[in-house]
Amino acid sequence: MGYTHYYQVKNWDSPVWQAIWPHLIQDALLIIEASDVFLTGPAKSTDIITSPITSVDEGILFNGVGIYGHDTFHFCREDQNQRQFMKTEEKPYDLPVACILLRASILCPQGIKVRSDGKWDGLLWKAIRNLHETLWPEDCLQCPWQNYDEDDFWENQQPRESIGLLAQRSTTKSGATRINEKEQQSTQQDPSKSREDSKSFFASRAGYTITAAQLKPIIGWLRDCEERPDHNRCIANPLRWHNLPASAFDSLTFTREASSSPLKGAPLPY
Repeated sequence: MGYTHYYQVKNWDSPVWQAIWPHLIQDALLIIEASDVFLTGPAKSTDIITSPITSVDEGILFNGVGIYGHDTFHFCREDQNQRQFMKTEEKPYDLPVACILLRASILCPQGIKVRSDGKWDGLLWKAIRNLHETLWPEDCLQCPWQNYDEDDFWENQQPRESIGLLAQRSTTKSGATRINEKEQQSTQQDPSKSREDSKSFFASRAGYTITAAQLKPIIGWLRDCEERPDHNRCIANPLRWHNLPASAFDSLTFTREASSSPLKGAPLPY
């Protein structure tokens, strides 16, 4: 089936889940902005970019752009009734998808189950954990699926399309860790594991450039902003990431016009 994450909200109407849902929506927006991945919301064709959806009512909805997308991530009550797994094929948008699922398990561990085909100590999940730790350094991260076996994960509510998928995969359990000496020891004990993870991780990102994206909306946004010396439209938007460490945005690249001082602190053009 391909690289997949599995998740199950136990009860959408429970007071504890309803309490954290608005917070998860806001945190998902921050994750999307900080992940530095080309994303799109719903669109009539694959060559059009729209804004990802993060709404208490509509849920969380986005995909990768062009050939860098796969299954659309739609995390909401309605979609949960139809599908409880998310196949990303290790494409770049896997980073915000998995980080949002991880964030949900941190905010409400008793309200959601999360599993992954990935390894908690593998390169993909290290990148996910690094992103989470950059945004919420005070949280102590634990592997969400360390206490779940394949047989009891779905509790007799396994979706039709995923029957047998978990049984076909073996995911090594790992304890609650950060990126520390334990992970280094694991890599030293099995160097082939690191090489295998590295090959898969970087192969999925080979050739990942903006040429696959429809840039007209972004170009229009920059041109409109450039023609307005006071940048009123930018300033009017809420500032969501201006306090993040600069290291979170090292790989962001803007044109000379777009990197002018009035744009500092403005939301990214997703």
